[in-house]
Parts: sequence; C-alpha cells; structure tokens
Amino acid sequence: MLGFATEDVPLYAQFADEIIGKGATAVVRRLAHPYSDLVMKSFIPQALSQTDIRREILVHKHLSSPSKRHCNLIGFTSAFQSPHDSCWHIVMERAEHGELFERIEPDIGFPENAALLYFRQLLSAVAYMHCEGICHRDIKPENILLGTKGILKLSDFGLATLYKRKQGERRLLKSQCGTRMYVAPEILSGHEYDGEAIDVWSMGIVLYVMLTGDVPWNEATVRSPDYMRFQSNLDFDNLTISSDAHDLLLSMLQPDPKKRISLKEIEQHQWLNNESVARNSLSNPEQVNCTTAQLAPFHLSQPAKPSDINEIVGTRIKLEKSTEALSIISSALQDLFVEVKETSDKRIVFATTDKRNNALIGLISLQNDELIFQKRRGDWIEFKRLFAIIASNFMSQIPQN
Repeated sequence: MLGFATEDVPLYAQFADEIIGKGATAVVRRLAHPYSDLVMKSFIPQALSQTDIRREILVHKHLSSPSKRHCNLIGFTSAFQSPHDSCWHIVMERAEHGELFERIEPDIGFPENAALLYFRQLLSAVAYMHCEGICHRDIKPENILLGTKGILKLSDFGLATLYKRKQGERRLLKSQCGTRMYVAPEILSGHEYDGEAIDVWSMGIVLYVMLTGDVPWNEATVRSPDYMRFQSNLDFDNLTISSDAHDLLLSMLQPDPKKRISLKEIEQHQWLNNESVARNSLSNPEQVNCTTAQLAPFHLSQPAKPSDINEIVGTRIKLEKSTEALSIISSALQDLFVEVKETSDKRIVFATTDKRNNALIGLISLQNDELIFQKRRGDWIEFKRLFAIIASNFMSQIPQN
C-alpha cells in the first residue's frame, strides 16, 4: 500500500462530474463544486500494472510536496484506492485553459514571442524535475496544460522516473517509451540513454511544433525520409523563424546525445535572452514561485465565425440546432473520402491517414448541442488539420435561413 488515506474516497469520488479526457490507461473527470478547481484521474483496471501506477503517484506526490511545488508542474492533491474495485485515483490541480495543442494552429504555430513565453516556462518545469533527479520521458503538447493567466503546467508523470541519485550519480535508462514523434533517436535505437538528454530532445520537438505548427518527422529513425534528410545535413530548410530560434532547434535536435545542448546551455542561449519578457532563472532551481504579472496570456487567432447560427471553438462546433447534425457531418466525411467506421444517433467513429500516411482515428459525438471531436489515434496537429477541413465542409452544408 502507498499509505494514502481511504477517507479521501467519499470526499472526492462523490463530486466526480463530466469526463474531460480519456486515454488508453485512465479517465479524467472534472470535480463539481466545492472542488471545481480540481480534476480526478482514474486509472482503468488492468490497463497498467500496480507498480507503474504507484510510481506515477509517488513521483507526482514528490514533485508537489509543499516545500517543492513548482508553478509550472500540475499540482498533486491526493491519491486513493476505491474499496469496491481497487481502482486507483489521483486528484490534482485543474488547468482551466486546457491543453497547449488546442492553441497551436496547424502549419502556422505561434508567434515567436508567444513560443518564447511558453518555452521558458517549460524549460523551468523540466529543469526543476531534473534538479530532483527525475526525467519526464513523455514531453509533448498534449501533456502541456495552461492554467490561470496563461501559466504553463507540465503534466502526466506516468513515464517519469528517477535517473539521478541525491549524490548526483546518474544511471542510464533502457526502457523504450514515449510518443514516437517526440522520442529521441537513442531510445528508438534500443540503446541505453541519459534521462536529461532525451527530455531536451522532446522539448526541441515541442519547440519546433510551437514555431511551425507541424512535427518535423514521424520518428527519428531510418524509416522516416524526413528525418533521414535532416540527419544528412543537420539543418532544416525553409523555416521562417529567427536565426537564433533556428540555431537553438538544431542544438536541441542534435542526433548525438553527447553533442546535444544541455538545459544550462539552453538557459544561456541567445534566443532566450533577446526578449524583454522576464524569465525564471535556472541558476536557482529552489526558487519556484512565479510572477504571474509576467505571464499575461496570448490571445491567438480563432477561426472566424462562419455564420450567425453555428460557431467553431477549438475542436468543437457549437450548434443552434442539433437536428440532422450527425447526418450532415457524415455526408461531409464521405465528401472528403474519410471512412466512417461506426455510427449511431449520438456518435461517429471515423478513420483516415494523415499526410505522412499514419493512421488517424477520431470520434465525433453530439453532446448538448455541440459536435465534439476527439482524437483516438494519431498526431494532434494532424487531427486539428483534419478537423478544420471537416468543419469547413460541414458549415458549407448547413442550410442558411
């Protein structure tokens, strides 16, 4: 047993509200008032081993202890095991502005100053974890949330592990894990690897996505033509970003981990020091308080409202009238040669492939006069790109009064 009090069960479980996220191993629910600033992550029985669940809980709890809590890591509140089904739950801070990927426009990305603001906070979060001897191993836009006033929150510590002991002695890791588009080549090659270097690589891919609105390749292996082109000359062609940002990307995405830039070197890089926005210093990792006045949110462009009847927000279509909505969206999918795998009066499951020929599977559900698009498999950027095309086709088929 982990030693978490079971009296938390009635305290939080009875306030579990709507599902706001679902993956292969867990379901996340919003908690109702008076705990509306919290969410509850419930692990799906048998989806993970008890060892993996307990490691995630212990890592998250350690990083959120009162003396260590960092404003750029999602806060841990409690963990408990349900007595009736032995299911483990983590109660944690709610990031009210959702996931970072929701703000990234496909093929556009962020303005460079916005990317800089978010990247500084990501750097601070990862540097703090490394100071505690823990590497994340799954840094990607879906695991980066946004809280009050645009404060970035790194989340999901399911793959995080201890790689450095208190004495500073490091151990090499060997588990192949992470999301392939964001995973360093040394992991995919099956070699032992350094926890710090692989997190730097993943941060580099995230920065590339923020600056361009796309991922550079499917995976960092010989199976990816895009990666092989990059590896042949160690450069990116046709990036419309500053020379400083370009240089930092190349330094972070150095295939040889021994030549890859370190977190300390990233902190000192010219790109992080060429803006007037103040940053948290990594020279003192114990300093974990954030000045929220420095983190004013960016209001990125939203899709224009197509009509007075319906509105596109994020990956949802708000409807004035839901009648025939799923029938119209099904027709839109057929027009785009997207396969409809399952259909009912409340949901559609569709499947297609993205521009790199990877599987892309999604769910469209009708809830409270909204069409909600959820990714089941594939890359989020590609999913958003497809959503924009489907939504545009759908809007064109809506009868205008």
